[in-house]
Amino acid sequence: MGVFFTSQLPYTSDAAKLLLSDLWLFLECSIPTVSNYFGIPSVVWPLFRTPSGGLDELYFWSLGNSWCLFWHSILFVAQLIFIIGVPLSALTGIPFPPLLCTPLLILSSVGIYILNAFLCDLLLNGFGRRLFYSNGGYALDPNDPEKKLIPRDPQHRGERWIFMNGVSVGKHWLQGNLDLLAATFRRPILGIHNTTHGIPFDVLECIFQRTFSYATLDVRIAYAGITNILTDDSVTKVVLISHSQGAIEACLVLDWLYCTMSAAELQKLEIYTFGNAMNHWNCPSQTSGAPTIRHIEHYVNRWDWVSRFGILHFRPLSTMPDPVPNGTTVIADTLQTFTTKTSDSGISMRTTNKLGELILISRKKRTSTASLESKLAAPHRFAGRLFLQDAPGHMLNQHYFDSLFPMNWVKSKVVTNTKNFMEQPVDESALLADNTVKPRVDPMTGAPKHGVGKIGDKSRLFQYVNGNVPKEK
Repeated sequence: MGVFFTSQLPYTSDAAKLLLSDLWLFLECSIPTVSNYFGIPSVVWPLFRTPSGGLDELYFWSLGNSWCLFWHSILFVAQLIFIIGVPLSALTGIPFPPLLCTPLLILSSVGIYILNAFLCDLLLNGFGRRLFYSNGGYALDPNDPEKKLIPRDPQHRGERWIFMNGVSVGKHWLQGNLDLLAATFRRPILGIHNTTHGIPFDVLECIFQRTFSYATLDVRIAYAGITNILTDDSVTKVVLISHSQGAIEACLVLDWLYCTMSAAELQKLEIYTFGNAMNHWNCPSQTSGAPTIRHIEHYVNRWDWVSRFGILHFRPLSTMPDPVPNGTTVIADTLQTFTTKTSDSGISMRTTNKLGELILISRKKRTSTASLESKLAAPHRFAGRLFLQDAPGHMLNQHYFDSLFPMNWVKSKVVTNTKNFMEQPVDESALLADNTVKPRVDPMTGAPKHGVGKIGDKSRLFQYVNGNVPKEK
């Protein structure tokens, strides 16, 4: 590959270059290799591990799941034929069924796209409905539109929880996501539906959204809804969870909010993403140097194809640099940025630029650290802490929540005393290097080694499970 494709273009670069780069990256990530695991098939692997039963997306014994999988399979084949056939027809002039002839290519293509959207709404999405709510009895009054998002538990009363779903999710899978989220955190959840138009068309939409910052209707609905909630004086906290393509849309919403909301209103917001498909994640610093949004966490499966196409490409895992003096601490809001605090009045920063050259910069005032970081940051800022699980799979319920927050369905609560991901020791070197939280394991055997506390202690989202409330530091 040439430098053009391997370099990480800033998301503000020329749109044509970004589009070509994304299309190449898509092809590169899709081919099964040693470095890519299974390629695209890693999205659904493991296939048969379904501890949450019907809430797991690939649990075939669920009638709703079988319905979704059946129609997605048909749409997948039909859309691939369409996507391959249209360019061939345009280039060769050979009529491509059901396109009548080349002069009618555009008109026929638009008609087929409209028909596809109609069928997807009829079979998978439901017509017109964009807002969904979780079940489970966690709302103050689920039958009152004004109270169905207000938590019933008095200690959660000022919180509002919002979810933006991922790629190729219809109303059935969205409801399953919302119900598992509600059971995990014991709060009512509002779902803003990112509708599906079939897997191939959805993937193309993802590329166009992040390349051109294209705000679809669900992005605009989310922006309006989140704005109304943030400006409500009775609301003290807004938790925004997003998955896959939903993270692209959440990022677009955030970029708008940074321009229109006050810092005080944005301080209410907390962000958590899973399988993030976006190419950047901004978080401006305030004058004091504190981040505008205090809590941002990204949860990623290392071998998830979507994550490799998204966050793991634009926020790559760095290796530890050469040893630095004792007393090192790291400000790891961005990529490969290492800082060493030498005293209360001075700070020195080491950072590796994209050419691999080491830059050493000294500053006298600590208050300038945030702006200095911004100037030295890699082209793609990806603010927030990354939680890395060494696993494949992209389904939110089946591959993320079932392993990160395993439920005991007999007791209807998250199990917190098992040897799952959140109970593993933390790899201190990764945490210091680039704010990545992952298990510390023996490189030869893969067995856990002693680390600095448990992963769950580093996760703010984990502190919310079973209706708990994190302690403010």
